[in-house]
Amino acid sequence: MKKINLGALKIVLVYVILSIAWIFYSDIFIVKYANQRAFFVKISIFKGFFFIFITAVLLYVLIKRETERRIKIWKYFATYDIMTGAYNRNAGLEILEKIFEKHKKENKDLSIIYADINNLKQVNDTLGHHEGDRLIINVADVLKKNIRSSDYVVRIGGDEFLIILPNCNSLKAENIIIRIKEALKELNLKNQKVDHSVSFGVASLEDFYKTTDEMIAFADMMMYKDKKNYKEINLQPA
Repeated sequence: MKKINLGALKIVLVYVILSIAWIFYSDIFIVKYANQRAFFVKISIFKGFFFIFITAVLLYVLIKRETERRIKIWKYFATYDIMTGAYNRNAGLEILEKIFEKHKKENKDLSIIYADINNLKQVNDTLGHHEGDRLIINVADVLKKNIRSSDYVVRIGGDEFLIILPNCNSLKAENIIIRIKEALKELNLKNQKVDHSVSFGVASLEDFYKTTDEMIAFADMMMYKDKKNYKEINLQPA
């Protein structure tokens, strides 16, 4: 069944209500004060033009507001990941590219953190995809709450995130990872049904990367090293 367009329906309802009110009450006013036929005709013509003008203005305002509302929704969908509220892949990589070029030109610090959730497949297989989605959402919330206001969290894949840290060197980035891990530990104490665990990899502009792809590739490689250590410690299958 096709979904009803509530915005368009609202505009139509306002138009219908205004039209009904005008039909019922305008002629009563005219008949009350118009004793001559010629005057009645003139008033009726004026009434018609007046109604067209008022409804045209009203429809313009309503349609403009509805269009602006839809544009805001489209911009949101084009920028953010619907599940987590993080930036989506396209928007996030575009942001990183701009910051990378600016900071490289101005010789400023820039770091990224590649984050990958551990054991998502196991959670999906044993507890269901609903719990897997909840795991992704919870981790995304922790990432967003434990970064600076100038930083960006980007969901670049199903369980993979990229954190963009302008004006941040590798040491500060590692401190942010420590803060995130502590927050994940606190979350696990509250929610023991699922283990909220993430593997991280850091890359910093101080290592003289030529492109953002190189920077992301290195952070990704470091994340896989961290994930390998996690699996060895926890005796997880590859």
